[in-house]
Amino acid sequence: MVLSVFPVLAIVGAAVAAGLVNALAGAGTLIAFPILTMLGVPPVVANVTLTVALSPGYLGGALAQRQLLSGQRKRLLTLIPVSIVGGVAGGVSVVTLAILGLTIKESLTRLNAVKQALSFAMNIPAAIFFVFSGQVDWAVAAIMAVGALAGGMLGGKLANRISPAVLRTVTR
Repeated sequence: MVLSVFPVLAIVGAAVAAGLVNALAGAGTLIAFPILTMLGVPPVVANVTLTVALSPGYLGGALAQRQLLSGQRKRLLTLIPVSIVGGVAGGVSVVTLAILGLTIKESLTRLNAVKQALSFAMNIPAAIFFVFSGQVDWAVAAIMAVGALAGGMLGGKLANRISPAVLRTVTR
């Protein structure tokens, strides 16, 4: 794929949007995947590239919500290893938020912060595997990683300001 101005802008926009959506609820890949395939990236390469490229967005979201993670160290130390196993097995962040909401009595905004940290932990094993797969479009991944990090931080800051009722509506 030739990375002229339009494709780069589309990739950056998709990455920022995916990072933002992932920080709020999850499923940002549903935004970014069609953009990459529309630009001519083969579906398998697009999927693998997104796994690698969107990982920084989860980190950005967790960093933006770090104050909501205070006091949750014990929970994270228990759930992060489980999330890593889930990442190897195919766990998904939007499902994680639903499970956390059903099993832990906390505000949805605090659970969303936990989901961010767990999503990062889930995504890393898959991303590491894909780094060595030979299927990553590195030019696209590099552009998207920066956009996803920015989008994740924006989404995390937005999640900090959204009332739990509004966040619950957005995640339905």
